[in-house]
Amino acid sequence: MNKGISNISAIIVAVILMSGIGGYMYFKNKNGFGIISPIPNPIVEKSNQFMISKVGKDFFNKYISLDYSESKYSEADKFCIDNPNSCSTIFQKPYYFMVYLFKITGKPYINESISLNIDTNGNVIDEADIAISDCINNPIECEFPIDARQAIEIAKTAGLEQGIKEWETSFHWFAGDLKTFVWTVQNSSSEYNGRTVVIDANSGKVYQISGYTILPSF
Repeated sequence: MNKGISNISAIIVAVILMSGIGGYMYFKNKNGFGIISPIPNPIVEKSNQFMISKVGKDFFNKYISLDYSESKYSEADKFCIDNPNSCSTIFQKPYYFMVYLFKITGKPYINESISLNIDTNGNVIDEADIAISDCINNPIECEFPIDARQAIEIAKTAGLEQGIKEWETSFHWFAGDLKTFVWTVQNSSSEYNGRTVVIDANSGKVYQISGYTILPSF
């Protein structure tokens, strides 16, 4: 056997076992195979059910999938246990960090990750902070008819100046007060500043136009 290969400390080989365990991540090192980040099926199921409660089963099955390679189990943080006032409560107990891939065929601009935290009883932690639309109660929030070209036209109509180079566009979740998917269209007035237009990715409504400044590095 090639000695160099046998001493490799971390050749990752992801193996998903769907019987009894929702996801085991296997790794291979010089001592053989080991296991990291077990995710029990009941946790996967409860996490999936939460997602389905927001977007519906059909939408979930078509466009959303659990990313086992990024999802993981985390032990309680010792520092947070010893200093509870210095940490969020989530880090004071064990929990599962679940990551989902969100992609829609025919809409390549939708290629997002949605993450949530689940406690060891399967309860969602900090539900309000999760980047997912409530498609069940507001179906228009999951149509996403506006593409980058249309977002640029909306920004033009809103008065965004041409600037010194091509505009930058981004489709993503906007947290804070909006809590919805948006397009941002950004110009560059100079090397260090410009303006950004935030547009609802479903209705096309312009939420805000704001300036930005990049501090030069010396």
